[in-house]
Amino acid sequence: MLSARLTMETGQTSTAAISSLKPPIHFKVKPVVTAQLSKWTSDQLTEMIARLIATEIQMKTRGTVNPSTLTGQTLLGIVLRSRNLNR
Repeated sequence: MLSARLTMETGQTSTAAISSLKPPIHFKVKPVVTAQLSKWTSDQLTEMIARLIATEIQMKTRGTVNPSTLTGQTLLGIVLRSRNLNR
């Protein structure tokens, strides 16, 4: 999705950006991806990717936190962020 958003920021349409993705997006999912591309900026997507990577590192290096709890908290944070974008 970040790749498609960066393509859009160069002036391409969302349709062209989605078509450039490899592997291709399934036709039934394209409307959802198109809607999300218009809501998320590349900076926001980069921030979410960094958050996911940080969570993965924390799960692999620290045994003190239950991985399910950590994953749930991270995904909940992303969902809440997405919800704010949809308002």
